[in-house]
Amino acid sequence: MSAKKILDHLYLGDRHSIPTSAEIVISCAEEIYQEQRIKMAEKTDSNDHFWTDKKHVYFNFKDYPTFQAIDINSIIQVLKIIDNNIRNKDIYVHCIWGINRSATIVFMYLVAKGYLNTEDFDAALEGFERLYPYIDPNPGWFDFLMSEFPYTHLISN
Repeated sequence: MSAKKILDHLYLGDRHSIPTSAEIVISCAEEIYQEQRIKMAEKTDSNDHFWTDKKHVYFNFKDYPTFQAIDINSIIQVLKIIDNNIRNKDIYVHCIWGINRSATIVFMYLVAKGYLNTEDFDAALEGFERLYPYIDPNPGWFDFLMSEFPYTHLISN
């Protein structure tokens, strides 16, 4: 999925479509997290995410987790990074294909911040699909989306 502008300063897509303007690149894929950990010989106590520099952060989100295996603290961290930087930096969020993990994260952000319907999950998802028709969360991620809606407890407004 090529990069798609979602909001001012917020872009979403696949791992190969990072816009040159991106000032923060958030990777939401366990596979990329592991690649970078090996490449950088990253020694960290954190099993959920790490920064390689001031631009790139890697999250350890599985493609097919169970609902119970999704680390809510990692979700809070990624949403916080977006929220703390969106006013003045271009942010690109990606996973492998840009349809499951990264799309789920951006969807949660838009709902939590009131850009999408906060009263009705189906209406919010339909609204997001008009912006980004490629979203296709795997079962564990979908269960998380339904269970945690409207995500305001995951981010401070």
